[in-house]
Formats: sequence, structure tokens, C-alpha cells
Amino acid sequence: TSTTSTETVPMGVYQMLAMVWGGGGNGSDSGSISPGGGGGGFAMGIIDVSPGQLLPPITVAAAGGTSSFGTLLSATGGTAGGSVAGDTGGVGGTGTGTVSLRANFTASGGAGGACVSSGKGGGGGGGSPYGTGGAGGSATNSDSRGGGGGFGGAGGNVEGAAKGGGGGLYSGGSSETNCCGGGGSNSIGGSSNSSTFGGQGGSGAI
Repeated sequence: TSTTSTETVPMGVYQMLAMVWGGGGNGSDSGSISPGGGGGGFAMGIIDVSPGQLLPPITVAAAGGTSSFGTLLSATGGTAGGSVAGDTGGVGGTGTGTVSLRANFTASGGAGGACVSSGKGGGGGGGSPYGTGGAGGSATNSDSRGGGGGFGGAGGNVEGAAKGGGGGLYSGGSSETNCCGGGGSNSIGGSSNSSTFGGQGGSGAI
């Protein structure tokens, strides 16, 4: 469920960076056919405040819902995945921000992974300060599991009884029959061939 609260600015604080994310869309739960849900949108901006000031209502969305910081920032949720073979995944949400805010930036969520005939598509990554969320990996049969999208990197696509790696800043590794692609982080995840595991995900960095 979504929650809404109103907060007070602490003493000594005169500006704040606010960020909001929309709720990610639900993946489909239709037996062997489960496209991934779309990632939530994103919005951010620097807001001038005064100590003791009552901030506008802050809403944190439930799955697929809209989060907001008063009327200054808003991010819609991703839509749910489809429920029949050949369906695409859910659509990513979007962000909006008041243009007068400093460092105003918005990004969309990534699309959910599709199911070509059956399988489990990966969920789309949420938008972020890095930009649009990565798309979820697609799946081809009942034993396929597409990797989830990350901060810009797409989840790995899969063929046959395989599992794609989750995306980070870069894409997760894709994979073929009976194998698993490596997860992408600050480097590209390794891909893999038949009956093998993919390479390790790239190392993260600050």
C-alpha cells in the first residue's frame, strides 16, 4: 500500500535534494507465461527550505503507483506485464519535476521483459540519476528466466532452459540452453554458451 507523510525541516538545513521513484509494475502471474513488470519512473531536484518549515506531503507509492513530493516532483509507476504468449512486458513509468528546481532531472523506468512463447521475463529497472532504467531480459520457454534491468543496464536475454544475468550500470550477460549469464555491474556481465555458466559480473565502483 502507498503511504503519505508530512515532515519538518531540521535545524541548520536550508536546502535539500529530493528524489522520488514510482512503484515498479507487477510481473504477470499466469502460470508458465509471465512477462516482467515495467520499472518505476524517477524525478529529483534541489529544494530551498528553512529550519522548522513543514514540507509538502510526501507520498511513497505501492506497486505500479505514483510517488510524489508535493506538487514539485512526481514519478509514475510501471505497468504490469501481460498474460498471454507473445505479450510484451509492462511499460516503464515516467518522472516530472518543476522546471525551476535546481538540478531538476527526470528519467523513465525500463520496460519489462517479454515472453516469446512462455517463461518468466525480467522486471524493468527503475529510472535513477543514471538515466532510464534497464529493460528486463526476455524469455523463450517455460524454463527461461530473463534477468532484471538495472541502473541503465538491461537484464540478459535467454534461450531455452536458461537464466539471464541482472543488469547494473551495464547489461547482464545473455545465455543459451542450460546456462546462466553473468550479472552486469560497473562492467558488462559475461555471456555463456550451451550447458555452461556465464562469467562473473563486473566489479562495482564508487
